[in-house]
Amino acid sequence: MEPDTGDDLAENLKAMRAACRRFLNAVGPNDHSEHVNGLYASARFGAALGELRAVFGIQLGVIATRYKLELPEDLANILPSSDTDDA
Repeated sequence: MEPDTGDDLAENLKAMRAACRRFLNAVGPNDHSEHVNGLYASARFGAALGELRAVFGIQLGVIATRYKLELPEDLANILPSSDTDDA
């Protein structure tokens, strides 16, 4: 491994932790929305979950590529499509 491996990986993990904090801030237990059980909460939850999944997919893709890791299929499904993927 390269000497700066820890710094590179730390940046990916920071981005993932920040995404978790944003998700919890948006839909966590301290949310006092008037529409907690309604359509508004459902849409907000879905949007926050989509953002979390996107950030994790990007960061895991970077980590897997950088360190030549093979991810399990269920985890690899959240990775962004590459330019060479067939549509």
